[in-house]
Amino acid sequence: TLYDVASSAYAGIVPTFFGVYFVTVVAGDAAGSQSQWGMIAAAALVTAGVLAPLVGAAIDRHGRWFGPIAAATVLCVIATLLIPTGTPGRVIWTAVIFVAAQVGYTLATSIYDSLLVHVAPRAHAGRVSGFGWAMGTVGGMVALTVALVLMQGVPDDAQPARLALAFVAAGALYAVLAVGGLLGLRRLTSVTPVA
Repeated sequence: TLYDVASSAYAGIVPTFFGVYFVTVVAGDAAGSQSQWGMIAAAALVTAGVLAPLVGAAIDRHGRWFGPIAAATVLCVIATLLIPTGTPGRVIWTAVIFVAAQVGYTLATSIYDSLLVHVAPRAHAGRVSGFGWAMGTVGGMVALTVALVLMQGVPDDAQPARLALAFVAAGALYAVLAVGGLLGLRRLTSVTPVA
């Protein structure tokens, strides 16, 4: 559940508001910046879509999930914390950082979601999954509340640049909460490899 809260802090802020930050701050509302944002989002989805089955197959083959989920989480957190380095004009750098964050998030959450069958008996899987989802929603709302507080008193035209602080807050929340979540899951040192 703690990992659900952690990942939802990221999901509630970064994919939701990165497009505004990219188009307005990084690309400076230049012609074509909306289509650039669309291509960046698509690149993140395609990259994660290609890597997820490969990572999942490797985990199934070897039964070791902790290293991959920890690495994907660290990738997402570091990339999220680096988003504010995407200053005006640094389009390619900022695109790479966002794609890395999204790929890390997608891989980490897909591994995390696959662990449900190992942490809950079949009869309770729905209840455990629902509770995790509900608490994750709370995590997303907390992150959004932090973002709203950061925007208080900031003029409308300055708010997109202020999103950089919201991204840092989301990355920090993800990092702090994910450590506790991963430590709690650590006792599942391995899962049964698929023959």
